[in-house]
Amino acid sequence: MGDSFLEPDVPLGYDLAVLQFTMSVWRSRNFPDTKTAMHQTLGVAEECGELCHSVLKAEQGIRGDEQQHQNDAADAVGDIIIYLTGVCDALNIDMAQAVHDAAYMVLQRDWVKYPGNGMTE
Repeated sequence: MGDSFLEPDVPLGYDLAVLQFTMSVWRSRNFPDTKTAMHQTLGVAEECGELCHSVLKAEQGIRGDEQQHQNDAADAVGDIIIYLTGVCDALNIDMAQAVHDAAYMVLQRDWVKYPGNGMTE
């Protein structure tokens, strides 16, 4: 392995392809009229709002204790991933490949060594 933490042909942990397929089947059965990219993307946005709400309230120390905020944040993160499987389905994106490709590109950057652009300067 070179300077990267991830090589292009090394699979990542959770099988995102299985998750994407499983959620597609479930979504088709339970919510057949909400399979568009718009519906799924708005779901992502809604769940991001819930994550922001949980983090903000935890930072402010109000509306629940640390454990409640942790649980709420974890729930929102999971829901974001679930909705992203729907976005990927609607746009014909292979989620596992998209995540792998993005991680590979991000891990090529070294912001300590190259603070200008992460790659060469």
